[in-house]
Amino acid sequence: RGIIMGDCSVDELKAALQARDEEVAYLRGLVAELNAKLAVHLVPSSPRPESSLKISTPPTAHRALGSTSSIPRFVRQRSAGTIDDHLRFATPKRAGPEEVSDSSRKQSLSGSRSSMLHSSRDTLSDDGVATPFADSPLPPEAPVQSAVEGGERVQVKGRTMTVFPPKDFTPKDKDTDVPVESLQLDYVYGYRSKGVRCNLIDLHIGATLYTIGSMCVLLHPDGSQQIYSEHTAEVRSVAAHSKESVVASGQAGTDTEAAHIRVWDPATLATAREFGAGRIQRAVACLAFCIADPTLLASIDDSVHHTVTIWSWTTGEALTHTKGHTEPIMAAAFNAVTYQLVTCGKAHIHFWTMTHDANHHLQLVKKPGLFQTFEKPKMLTCLAFAPSGEVLSGDSSGNIYVWGPAVPNHMILNAIKNAHKNGVGALAAAEHGFLSAGIKDGLVKLWAWTYQAFPVQSGELNVININQPIRALAPMATTEGLSIAQFLVGTLENAIVSADAADGSIAVVAAGPKDPIVGLASVRGLLLCATSTQIAAYAVENHGEIWSWEASSVEDAAAIAAIDACESKDLVAISLSNQIALINAEGNLVGVAAIQPKAVQLRFSPDASSLAVVAPDSTITVYQVCLDGGDILSHRSSFKDLHAPLQTLDWSADGLFVFASSSSYELMAWAAASGTVMPYGDVRSTEWASYTSRVGWASHGVMALEQSATAVERVGRVLAVGSEEGDVLLLKFPSYHPRARARRVQGHIAAITAVKAVGHNYIATASAQDSTLCLWRINGAEPPPVEVPQPVGATGGLADVAVSVPEAAASTPAEVPVTTASTPAE
Repeated sequence: RGIIMGDCSVDELKAALQARDEEVAYLRGLVAELNAKLAVHLVPSSPRPESSLKISTPPTAHRALGSTSSIPRFVRQRSAGTIDDHLRFATPKRAGPEEVSDSSRKQSLSGSRSSMLHSSRDTLSDDGVATPFADSPLPPEAPVQSAVEGGERVQVKGRTMTVFPPKDFTPKDKDTDVPVESLQLDYVYGYRSKGVRCNLIDLHIGATLYTIGSMCVLLHPDGSQQIYSEHTAEVRSVAAHSKESVVASGQAGTDTEAAHIRVWDPATLATAREFGAGRIQRAVACLAFCIADPTLLASIDDSVHHTVTIWSWTTGEALTHTKGHTEPIMAAAFNAVTYQLVTCGKAHIHFWTMTHDANHHLQLVKKPGLFQTFEKPKMLTCLAFAPSGEVLSGDSSGNIYVWGPAVPNHMILNAIKNAHKNGVGALAAAEHGFLSAGIKDGLVKLWAWTYQAFPVQSGELNVININQPIRALAPMATTEGLSIAQFLVGTLENAIVSADAADGSIAVVAAGPKDPIVGLASVRGLLLCATSTQIAAYAVENHGEIWSWEASSVEDAAAIAAIDACESKDLVAISLSNQIALINAEGNLVGVAAIQPKAVQLRFSPDASSLAVVAPDSTITVYQVCLDGGDILSHRSSFKDLHAPLQTLDWSADGLFVFASSSSYELMAWAAASGTVMPYGDVRSTEWASYTSRVGWASHGVMALEQSATAVERVGRVLAVGSEEGDVLLLKFPSYHPRARARRVQGHIAAITAVKAVGHNYIATASAQDSTLCLWRINGAEPPPVEVPQPVGATGGLADVAVSVPEAAASTPAEVPVTTASTPAE
């Protein structure tokens, strides 16, 4: 529509093209429907059974949709108008707005009294389930059917479809109540290292404070967590008061929430003050408590000028603010001796002095640090302070500079050149020296206040190799102050490691997925988390990592694309593009089978005798699983009847049928053995082993949610739903009422990509964007006892949580049977 490339962004062009595609698809569907209506008048009427009201279409109705020869003349005459004319012609006048429920749902209209054109936008496939043509054109040989008796036509998000309850179901009158069950965040795996700095602190109350997503986590020595979850967006900065039991945390802004600061008590998790909304732009990049006046808090936002603001955190009042720098500011802290605020960032370091004007108003006076003959780094990344008041800065060149007081300017007094290769990632001061960490070399070095390597005795170390890129350092708090020998390290692989320089030992304190999460599964009470490179198994009760399996243990293996597990057989299937690997509940490799084409989704039958595999083009192939020798996977059937990309896949409880849904609201069922499409009347009352569909009669409440559902999982009497906004919702199952209310909790800062039931009273949620893995307890029903394996050497909390990799998991490919999925003869 006259789009000029130079005047539009890429996102605007994509949106315009998507809108055009939707209009074209809608018009194609309209043409197909009109052809079908025309065919009714061309076929002689004859009595037919009510269960198979099928309409035959003439050859002209099967021609390519792009050919005008297959379109009736009155339609071709009408098509001379604009697209808007078509929309006005085809779309009926909508009903006025209605009052929605308390859970902020969109209006969902149901019933069959729509206009002829509007109600006929969807036709029914062989299984009697509505197939909307708004997203995809009608294939040439697709039959057109009338509605099955007992179906309900509903309109959801501008599309119309027909849903069918079970034959023996008696609905309750207006069953819209929230479920009795509720969600409680039980544990958060991992540590947020990307996009956040200085977010690891060892508090004097004996807990370790760190951030992940929108949550501030307090990890206690016994391994338990307290989670402050009042933030509504990603926590970008955190600071702890040196004298009082107070923590400040700042979040980013979103389309609906302003960036702001929260001050809270780490002992009770009670919020003392919330302030800054409207003043802080984009995000709170840095926070620092003032040492001279413990009621003051400094913040730096993420605006163009990186504004520095001094707050009275007890009242939430902004006492003064000024422009910080046009370049990014990476760190900010108060000097305990000079009481100055020091900030550093891209090619600069500034020293701020707080003064009062004639009217006793607080002011900030800035002085830059002068590099003189020293190398000026591209980025100053971190700060620390010596007991004498000297300021230490680490930079991207790997140097550590020591800055003196203003006489009259702040200049470099000392330098430790090339302290680390490829940059200094963190600095931390202790009682008897300080620590430095390399961004990429993975080394932590101990330094004395003479700015020489820390002297050690026999058996002690002043250089410890963490073997991971490092983001943050935190000396452990002791009765004598901060220890230089014992400290915590936050790594860029989303883990927290404790180290002891006395003997060089290191132990994993908190670990989570280091790469984007591909999928979740559950077997023998373990939570399995799949990333592109490995599978990690976590215990539900004590949250330790039981074992991990590396994709590289399979010869010529590609990245992991999908995962599924069967609880009854303790078997796990992993898609490695054109290979399927099977491992057991201990992480031992059972076998590998080559398949064509590659698999993007997997689903075991309830008894693990069959495995359904989804190809990129939504073709579903069912393989028989054999573990007694011979081919591990042998072909049973293949079918592809969906007109849009497949979203979800489920099996019936008896393992006879496969049920799938697509992105265009199609619902279809097949006989697993033959691939035959099943009439809906034969399967509408079938009991399903799992339920993950976002559309359908049992998901009507999900379809009516204001938030777009991205993942669904049935857990007993409830549906657990992950949303595009990162919220987790609980609805009753079946959720057949369009105004069914949901319980909502916030857990992620990005769209939830996976929801998985773990046992009877836990669910796990994951987001690929922020690599956050959360475990939720479902309160309301007592689960049966589950025997949970114990991690090797786990003593909880800061103790060693060892990662035990079974020998078979690291075995060579030659020791594992590798087969090709067999295919029956022609």
